[in-house]
Amino acid sequence: MQKKEWQVYVFAVILFTLIVMYVITGSIRTENVEREQSIKQKNNTISLPSKNSVELDKIWEFKGIGIMHLHATDEKNLYIQSGYGTYYVIDDNSLNVVKKIEIPYGDDESFYNLTASNGILATTSDDKVVVFDTNKDELLLDYKIKKSWDNIRLDWGVLLYDDLVIFSYGHDEATYGLNYNTEQLAWKSERGWKTGPIDLYRYKDRYLYRHTFSDAFYEFDPKSGAIIGKYPYEFVALNNRDSHKHTDSFYIVKNVKDRELREWLEGFYMKTGKGDVYSVFKSRLHFHGQNLNPLWELEFSNEIEDEYNYGKYMFLNFKDSIVLLELKNDGGEILWTMKTKDNLIHRIFIHKERLYVSYKDNTIEAFDLSKLDQ
Repeated sequence: MQKKEWQVYVFAVILFTLIVMYVITGSIRTENVEREQSIKQKNNTISLPSKNSVELDKIWEFKGIGIMHLHATDEKNLYIQSGYGTYYVIDDNSLNVVKKIEIPYGDDESFYNLTASNGILATTSDDKVVVFDTNKDELLLDYKIKKSWDNIRLDWGVLLYDDLVIFSYGHDEATYGLNYNTEQLAWKSERGWKTGPIDLYRYKDRYLYRHTFSDAFYEFDPKSGAIIGKYPYEFVALNNRDSHKHTDSFYIVKNVKDRELREWLEGFYMKTGKGDVYSVFKSRLHFHGQNLNPLWELEFSNEIEDEYNYGKYMFLNFKDSIVLLELKNDGGEILWTMKTKDNLIHRIFIHKERLYVSYKDNTIEAFDLSKLDQ
């Protein structure tokens, strides 16, 4: 082949390669644009409907002396911390206020956790564990932790078992079971970590903890603190158009034979009651199916403050309004909205087919959810 022919041949090969690459990249770009347009068609900022398709009846209204900071439930009652140091005991069925109690604490203290069992309340502050018997109106324990670090905080959970109060705190290597009647230490369970928070959980009659930097849930015997189960989990990243701005992931828990326990543990991290996965970023709700593919997104005009799963439904709190969504694979349908003025909504929670809404004017309302088809 002569030199001139060889140059023509090389030029033709290069030109052909460039044309092929252009076609391929153009096809990919077109596919991505079409996909983005398809998503955006489902993602246009939506306005709230003027009329609700379902009505949630307000069945209770109560005004305390302060904002509701904490709440807990046991077999009979709902307990609400109103302001600081004031607690209301409310009958779980009639919603009548049974009594108002005062738990003393220092002026510079704030309580972070609240749990209840058979009328016994336990709460923790920065360095204090307090146990109160609401049946007898008696303070059972006011226990101050001897801090080895200034930034120790007891703000990662507290549990009750028989006459024991169970707690953990950062910069320490153990979880403790303390007898709240005698102030005697019943057990101390070594964890092996000396930094970071320990989250304590109770599911029915099972007690668990999870360290922030670990890769497993640990089940322990509340009588002795001994570890009786280890349930590793792995994080799975979600793919959505906000991924470059933040990391969305949820965890899959392994080695759990009890299906309900596994679903309960996995539900802590962006998972609905149906087993579908979602994520929230500012004003957008991303919804993924059980195979983790992005199915649809909704964008609201205001930022989502927090969300609460309820079976196939989700409640979204926007401070000035609450939205009830029914979650479907082909989109989220707004069934009910409630607007307030002046961004009054503080927080929401659900208990026994009731939606509780706490407002910044110290008011709490309850709405009946029994009409929702599960």
